[in-house]
Amino acid sequence: KLVSESWRTLPPEERAIWDKKAEDDRKRYQDEINACDNPSMNSKKDPDAPKRPMSAFLSYSNQKRAALKRDSPHLNNGEISKILSKAWKEESEEERQKYIDEARELRKQHKIAVKERNMQIRRLEKEKLKRQRKEEEAEIKRAEQARLGETENEGSDQQSSRSAKGKGKGKGKNNKRS
Repeated sequence: KLVSESWRTLPPEERAIWDKKAEDDRKRYQDEINACDNPSMNSKKDPDAPKRPMSAFLSYSNQKRAALKRDSPHLNNGEISKILSKAWKEESEEERQKYIDEARELRKQHKIAVKERNMQIRRLEKEKLKRQRKEEEAEIKRAEQARLGETENEGSDQQSSRSAKGKGKGKGKNNKRS
């Protein structure tokens, strides 16, 4: 309360100093966030990435939920989830193992899909780099040709000015004064 009271009674000149410091700190923080290399902070999730595999319990729930909802339409989703959780815990080991094996297979498939996606991303990045290099080389070649074109033009301008000077009556080997 004391700090709050002293802030309210602070003169506007002093308050402006603290407001400026707060604004500077906000800018510094935003710059740090923008410069951060943490991909989770700067990038969106890849929409083409493979979805995570379902767990054994989720597989079980998805299979049993529709029947439970049909038999008990008055139950909301939270109550249905509680019933499914209790049923999962009470399910026989053989029945649970079936879903555990299914989940294991889904994880294997997901792992393969992620590897394929990563290989595809690397291949696309390599192709992009090749295109960039070709564009850079083409730009360098165009710049070189433009530079050579300018020097040729300068050279021909200098030759034409020299030959124009030689045509007049100047002091040269062929132009002797008598």
